Amino acid sequence: MFEKDFYQNVDFTSAEILEERLCGMRFLGCCFRDADFAAIALSGCQFEDCCFDGASFSGAKAQNTAFLNCSFEMADCMGMAFADCKLTGSCFLYTRFLNAEIGPGDWSYTTLTEAKFAGWQIEGVSFKGADLTRADFSRATLRRCDFSEANLTKTTFQNADLRESVMHGSNLLEADLHGAKIDLELAVTIAETLGARYLP
Repeated sequence: MFEKDFYQNVDFTSAEILEERLCGMRFLGCCFRDADFAAIALSGCQFEDCCFDGASFSGAKAQNTAFLNCSFEMADCMGMAFADCKLTGSCFLYTRFLNAEIGPGDWSYTTLTEAKFAGWQIEGVSFKGADLTRADFSRATLRRCDFSEANLTKTTFQNADLRESVMHGSNLLEADLHGAKIDLELAVTIAETLGARYLP
């Protein structure tokens, strides 16, 4: 299907991506609405300002791949694996992540409103500046994650493991941290948010 390494402003709406693997390709401003990426392997690719609304990534694997300022509204990412990926500024409204895997990577400034990550294991991921309004991280393992400056309005971290994670500049007072496991650094951040000062 793809004969070039770079595509710009091309409409791939409802396309069935037949390739089993895409490596080192770049797409700028392309539309993949309702396209089928099921079970594909993406390696070293870059998608910028692309639309994946309603697309299927079921069982796909993305490694060292960038999705910059892309839209995934109503996309199906069930069983998809993200490893060392950069998704800065991308929007995941009503995206299905059932049984997906999020490995270390950069999810900063993404929109993940109402995302369901309860019980997941997510380590080494940056959610800096992300909109996590009403997202559910209850019982999740969230080690070494960065939630700095994130919107945590009604975000739940009930019984989550947040040790080695940071939340500087986020609206912690709006989040539900009941039963969460935290370390001293995060405890200090929470105390400072409440107006207290830590004096060793």
